[in-house]
Amino acid sequence: MNSMEIEGWILDVEPGDKGLSILVVDIDSNLHTINYNVLFQGYIMPIGDIDPELLARDIAGLDEVIDAWVEEWFKPPYYRSKVPIIVFSIDSMRLLYKVYSIVRRIGYGYIVNDYPHPLIETLWRYGLKPSTKVWIGDNRVRVLEDSNSIDYTPPPFITLKTKLLRGDRKIYSINEEPDGIEIIVNDEIVYRGSLGKGIELLEELGGHIGLASIVEKKYMDMVYPGLLNSVAPIWINVDSMFTGVHGLIEWSRLSYIPVRLLSDASIGNVLTTIEALRARKRKYLVIRGHGRIEPWRSVRDFIQYDRGGTVYTPKSGLYWRVCQIDFCSLYPSIIAKYNISGETVDDPYCRDYIEPPGSSHKICIDRRGLVADVMEWLVSRKEAIRDLVNSGRNTFPREILNERMEAIKWILVASFGYLGYRNSLFGSIMAHETVTSIDRYIMAIARRAVEEYGYRVIHVLVDSLFIDNYGKSIDCNIVNRIVEEATGFKARIEAEYTWLAIPSTSRGFGYSNRYFGRLVDGSLKIKGLYCVREDTPPLIREAQLEALKILGKAENSSKYMEALEKITKIYRRYREAIESGRVPVEKLVIIRNIVKDKPRSRHPGVKILEQLIYQTPKVAYIVAPKKKYIPIENSPVKYSRKYYIELLEKAFKEVMIRSAQPGHSPGKGSPQSTEVLSSSKI
Repeated sequence: MNSMEIEGWILDVEPGDKGLSILVVDIDSNLHTINYNVLFQGYIMPIGDIDPELLARDIAGLDEVIDAWVEEWFKPPYYRSKVPIIVFSIDSMRLLYKVYSIVRRIGYGYIVNDYPHPLIETLWRYGLKPSTKVWIGDNRVRVLEDSNSIDYTPPPFITLKTKLLRGDRKIYSINEEPDGIEIIVNDEIVYRGSLGKGIELLEELGGHIGLASIVEKKYMDMVYPGLLNSVAPIWINVDSMFTGVHGLIEWSRLSYIPVRLLSDASIGNVLTTIEALRARKRKYLVIRGHGRIEPWRSVRDFIQYDRGGTVYTPKSGLYWRVCQIDFCSLYPSIIAKYNISGETVDDPYCRDYIEPPGSSHKICIDRRGLVADVMEWLVSRKEAIRDLVNSGRNTFPREILNERMEAIKWILVASFGYLGYRNSLFGSIMAHETVTSIDRYIMAIARRAVEEYGYRVIHVLVDSLFIDNYGKSIDCNIVNRIVEEATGFKARIEAEYTWLAIPSTSRGFGYSNRYFGRLVDGSLKIKGLYCVREDTPPLIREAQLEALKILGKAENSSKYMEALEKITKIYRRYREAIESGRVPVEKLVIIRNIVKDKPRSRHPGVKILEQLIYQTPKVAYIVAPKKKYIPIENSPVKYSRKYYIELLEKAFKEVMIRSAQPGHSPGKGSPQSTEVLSSSKI
């Protein structure tokens, strides 16, 4: 097989008995498995006064080891001094771990640089990015494309998605017996019908990447063993997917992690792998658990600096003509601009540093920070994809590029949290605090600048500003320019609202993370409401969406008030349906994610889990009379009318926000006067 010359895309990589086993898909979508000889590398840090050169000779003398030598690597936490490290090469990953086991047992050294996984590091050393186009022949691999391109050609893969059904709904538990199946090939439904005929069709179909939930995969493997693996070589867990397949390919090309392994990898794993490979270039040693200890500080310092980013508690109500201005990847941009990284913040060996605005920490600038370097690269890549989409010069559909851009966005969103994560390899709590301090300073500067021009900031949410002109017309382009010039950070108009509504909490404050509004193009933007939450029953979701659709047609205050009257009728109709006791249980099912690390939690999902034989990441249940949580597979006959009516009331209270003076916009300096419709008025 290796004597063949094949041109195609790397679809998957696994360790072989020796070297790598590479799965390649060619231009005709045919699959080929190629054995490719490579050398894996192991890294050992000698213990105590053991002579590194002597230890390297001993390791090189092992039968399995090809060679061993000593290198100098920078050690954490600040990577200022070097330590000797024994590096050895070997042609089998199984034998690599055997050598590690011998070293641990004898006690000669510590295993270091074991993150990322040796498979990932080997792909990186050989320049073999998964999902890239290559030529393979005579045990040689040649990359045929620019692996850093943003407009690359994806592999000609075929995706195959299965959805097991019970009636008209998907199954939620392995305890349920499905009677139907839906099969989707490359985003097109090719079959929806009986399970038996569907299985026969699956056996005929061929795919490269399969998509299924954990429950569906477990059921198929149990009832039809070996079927799925014969249909597609790679199966992805859709329960943990933050992005589509093209987003997974983007992650794979950024991190060298094969798509198959991304099925169970977190966004943090992707980010840390990218950072660890960048650390390899600098010869920064990776030692697990070698964190940066937070220094002693006074209570006053904690109160002043140990806070999060800027989040306002807005006044609830209805606001007319609103601009939402978002900074472009603000936290990653702060990290890149101010050179923030675990080793650069409060570095005691620094020769040249800056004291950023709003922070008590010092940032070293005599070298580029590792995290700052990665953030700058990712931000520039995301913006380059955005520019390509906006230019219209893209080779592939806009949807594919948007998915790639969204995949990078998820990494950037996770980057700030991992910067302060206690087990972060390249962050620290001091670096985390520095970012939030600078964020608070930037948002304060932005608000002051906007208000100096006579506008009003009605809400701030991390990197978003909601700005109006006290109900009068407003030019969002001008507002955006004011924010950019005042702060020095790139911003964009995220949304222009005809009106924006902020629901009220039970205490009368506005929700920080729940709002909805009609955009100037007539569409609706919804954040945090019941209708966009996974744990909302379908009936409640449908009711709220129907109400929002009516509200979305209101272009002015008089039509808005008319819409509220129509919504009242919608509420009554759905309430009567619940009271009748005849709503199908499928319309009332609640889906919740299980919190694995909180077994004693009062979370309803944990209570449901106790009733199930097989543990699953999600549970589905109905609330029965006396507020009993009944798993959907137990087919409850009755449901709690009181519970679902209360849920319906909460959903309509979120959207039924009345202006105290219809048709009147508050004058400058006056608070927004609103009234939230209570359930008693519905």
